[in-house]
Amino acid sequence: MIKPKFLLFLVAIIALALIVFVVVSEQNDTQAYIQKIEIEREQRNQTFKISAESPIAKRDSFQGLQYFPPNPDWRIKARVEYIKKGKPVAIAMTKSDPEPYLPYAYAYFSYQGKEYKLMLLHKTGDKFLFLPFYDASNGKETYKGGRYINNVAFPKGEQIVLDFNYATNPYCVYNPDYTCPIPPKENKLDFPILAGEKMYQPPSDKSP
Repeated sequence: MIKPKFLLFLVAIIALALIVFVVVSEQNDTQAYIQKIEIEREQRNQTFKISAESPIAKRDSFQGLQYFPPNPDWRIKARVEYIKKGKPVAIAMTKSDPEPYLPYAYAYFSYQGKEYKLMLLHKTGDKFLFLPFYDASNGKETYKGGRYINNVAFPKGEQIVLDFNYATNPYCVYNPDYTCPIPPKENKLDFPILAGEKMYQPPSDKSP
């Protein structure tokens, strides 16, 4: 017969082992997530460097884009409110006439005790939702005209994850020949999102 004291000790050991297992699993998941983002960023740099479709005009002197370190805390869970019978809205462009986007859903989330709402857009033919937004880092650490999360997966229920580590600059930041959507006023956040891509630093025209 197992003595009560030994049984309590055994239970404590098992509980501790479970805690260690959960902590290690979370650490491994975090490292895998960070590594995934770093690999994707390097691939994007390589594409910008060598692809004929790159928006970088001077690819020979391109040294890469600048990013904030990947931070899982900027994967924000949001509540989805679908926009039923939404009609296309005209989204202003930087150098051309407005283009139609369908308001697909609102994403509600809390940050530092305050609730925020962002409008997710969809363009006919696209496989993902589009999230253009402003935040308080614009004009300082990031591009003054706002940034995008281009590949937001369609939500399958009432929740969605907005991963701001994937925030990128519009192509018109790299090349003035491009025209880009301007984030709507509904998508303006009053706090800085220090995640994703930083302000672009074009290559210097001076010879090394």
